[in-house]
Amino acid sequence: MNFKVGIILLSLIQFTLPVYGDISEKELDLIYLEIINNVEKGQTNENGALSWGESYLLFSLLDMYEATGDLQYLDVFVERSNLMFTSRDSERGIEDYFRGTMMPAWGSSKYTDGKWMVWLGHTGMILKPVARFVSLVRENPLILEGYQEISTLYIYYIKLAVSAHQSQWTVWCNEGVYLLPPKHKFRFFFPRIPYNMSLALGAVLLDLFSIGEGEDYLEIITYLAESFKKRMYISVNGVVEWPYIPDWWSWKEDTSHAVIDLEFLYKCAESGIVFDKGIIEDIEKSFFNNILKDNGKVSKSLDGRKENFSNSLLYRWGSLFKDGNSAVRIFPFLKKFIEDDEIKKDGTWAHTYAVFRYVNTQLK
Repeated sequence: MNFKVGIILLSLIQFTLPVYGDISEKELDLIYLEIINNVEKGQTNENGALSWGESYLLFSLLDMYEATGDLQYLDVFVERSNLMFTSRDSERGIEDYFRGTMMPAWGSSKYTDGKWMVWLGHTGMILKPVARFVSLVRENPLILEGYQEISTLYIYYIKLAVSAHQSQWTVWCNEGVYLLPPKHKFRFFFPRIPYNMSLALGAVLLDLFSIGEGEDYLEIITYLAESFKKRMYISVNGVVEWPYIPDWWSWKEDTSHAVIDLEFLYKCAESGIVFDKGIIEDIEKSFFNNILKDNGKVSKSLDGRKENFSNSLLYRWGSLFKDGNSAVRIFPFLKKFIEDDEIKKDGTWAHTYAVFRYVNTQLK
């Protein structure tokens, strides 16, 4: 190739690369990886670092893979997940205070007055990205052939953790619910655990069911979905709301935990279990009309009346609207966040970028 022609072609290629602010997409990918690689690996969940931190990091890696097709993101996912499974209580020899056994899951002393306990909701949150990974691998057996063996091991780990919580499941007054462990001090006053906890685990069960690895879970999934649907309501101004705990006296759900609930609902609607696509349209209208503000922040309440919450909720709600017409609507808010020079490039930025990268790929 003529040297001058080569220079011209190279210039054209560089010019056509997507640029956000003053940074190209490739440079942003590298910034994302640098942030992720600086997050400590092999953490425990004593302070909720896995359930409320690592789980979102793992989800972002899957978004980046689906956006780019680059297997390096799955390799990082597997590396971090393998370390995560070594920190289960059963591996570390830690006994659950309320159950008197070592659980094949991740305990914490943060929310129980210093007493060690595995929260069902934490199990769900930690396993959700792993279940999504397994689903992704099984649905793409040729492209992801190299990950089939590890996905089989992960399925075993997931089922082991789920079975450890089975004693908390009951059908009560025609309603299936997960309860707190018997020795927990709140068991007598409000034994039913919050929706975000039970539905986090429900999403894990649904991912396994969808790939033929959990037919026995369908009853639990259906009960959870029916309970959730029964307590959802739409106000005259189109606000979709529901209680935090599946009980008549409960306060309303907030927009932080609501995403966890809705991720389960979306999976149910996609599978034709209890919910249909109509409720998704109602939720999207409620989000864009009430919850999301013009400045890109997310309201703390589902009716949009409380003070603006943090930017960190944008990527979590954005993860619900990654496809279809809703992706077109959420894209400008994600793009504005990514391009804002005043936004610190930290974990929140990285997670938002992963959702943005995925949406941008879908819209190309």
